[in-house]
Amino acid sequence: MKQKFFLPRILCILGLAISFSSVAQGEGYMASNKKITEFSRSASYAAPVEKMVMTESLEKGFANAYPQVSNPKWTKLEAGFQACFLERNQKTTAVFQHDGKLSYAITELKAENMPVELQQFIKKEYPDSKLVQALAIKDNSHSVCQVILQDRTNYVKIKSSGEDMEVSSIQNNSASR
Repeated sequence: MKQKFFLPRILCILGLAISFSSVAQGEGYMASNKKITEFSRSASYAAPVEKMVMTESLEKGFANAYPQVSNPKWTKLEAGFQACFLERNQKTTAVFQHDGKLSYAITELKAENMPVELQQFIKKEYPDSKLVQALAIKDNSHSVCQVILQDRTNYVKIKSSGEDMEVSSIQNNSASR
């Protein structure tokens, strides 16, 4: 019985210690001549937000790549930084290196924002399919659109780079049930 009572006390004390130590790391202890931006660590669980100094090269790199966007949500990654934001009312995630260079960006596309060639191909080859997902994936050298469609029996994945289309099909096992 004592062990069960002892564990909650230890966890409570540990929680209080973490709370007090995070209060001591507030903005008052950081350099006041630097721009401070909120970052959150990339994780599948809710992690505490950590204040970090935004580098000038990262700020310039983002502004050059996305001049119309303000107030992105930043996440610190092992090899750089990730910015999440809306661009032309579409969700975009862009990954930047530490020096501010864009590594790649992924944008969720609406059907009307897909390239015309891709829209025409889908209309001709898969007229009865439902659009599940459409993404634009770009890096510094090229851009690719990836679309997933669904009909009664299959999922169809289309990768489009200009007029080049790569199509693959996956059996929809839930349709046979």
